[in-house]
Parts: sequence; structure tokens; C-alpha cells
Amino acid sequence: MRDLCTSETRKIQRLSRDSVLRILEDQEKLSCDLEAWKKKKDDRSINLNKLEEERNNKKMKDELAEKEEKLGSLEELSQTLITKERQSNDELQEEWKELIQVFVDILGGRTTIGTKKMGEIDPKPFQNACKQKFSPEEAQVQASTLCSLWQKNLKNPEWHPFKIIEGGGNAKPEVACLISFLPYIVVML
Repeated sequence: MRDLCTSETRKIQRLSRDSVLRILEDQEKLSCDLEAWKKKKDDRSINLNKLEEERNNKKMKDELAEKEEKLGSLEELSQTLITKERQSNDELQEEWKELIQVFVDILGGRTTIGTKKMGEIDPKPFQNACKQKFSPEEAQVQASTLCSLWQKNLKNPEWHPFKIIEGGGNAKPEVACLISFLPYIVVML
């Protein structure tokens, strides 16, 4: 009986060992399969990342090409506008020269009226008059003050230095600005 028990026990042990070996083999096989699946998954992730990266790169390249095209169009438009502006400026300069020439031809040599930038006062007469009345330092200050005052008045559209008096069918200009500048004129004299 003991032999029977021993033989049965051995049989069971052998079966158990075989089962454990099969289980270990299956576990090893599953472990290898799992590693293979993980590797495939990683490879697919890498491939997906590469595909997504390629898609993004393509998208970025398309956007870059579109922006370069827009930039080229804007540069072309800018060049066209600059050319037109120069052309208009040249035409304006030509018209200006013609206008000045017509003005000079109309006035001829019989008048003392000349051309000058409108609205700008020549400071030299003020400086010369102030040098006669004041010391050199004070003359410069007084000339600048007077010149600035006259310049300010010239820029004021409400200020009119002449008043026209009509009488007997004859219109005579009267210098109205002298009244407002009388204190400065007295100082300068």
C-alpha cells in the first residue's frame, strides 16, 4: 500500500510538476507576447507621432507658403504704391514750378511782390531792428519774442493785418495790425 501511495504520490507530483512547467512555459510565452505587443504598441505610437508630426509639418509648410505668398503680394502692392506716390509727387512738383513761373510772369518786373513760403516770417529784420535798440543779448531775446508773436498771429486765421476802407469809390488798405503791436513798435523805435 505504501508502494501504491508512493506511486500515486509520484504520479501526482509528476503531473503537478508538468502542470507547473506548462504554466511557467505559458507564463513565459505570455510574457514574451506581452513584450511583443508593448513593442508593437510603442512602434505604432512612434509611427503615429511621426505621422502627426509629418501632418503638422505639412500644415506648417502650407501656412508658411500661404504667408510668403501674402507677403509677396503686399510687397508688390507696396512697391506699386511707392511708385505711384513718387509719380504723383513729381507731377505735383512740376505743377508747382509751373504755377510759380506763371505767377512770376504775371507780376513781371513791375512789382516788389515775390514768392516765399507762406506763413513763415524772416527773423532778420526783427534782429536788425532790436540790435539798434538793445544790447546784443537783450536784442536776441526781444527779436525772438517779436518774431514768435508775429508768427503766431500769421497762423491765426482770424487775424487780418489790413483793413480795407472804401470811400469815394476808391478802396484803400489801412494797416490795422499796428494798433495791436504799437507797444512793440514803440520799443523798437
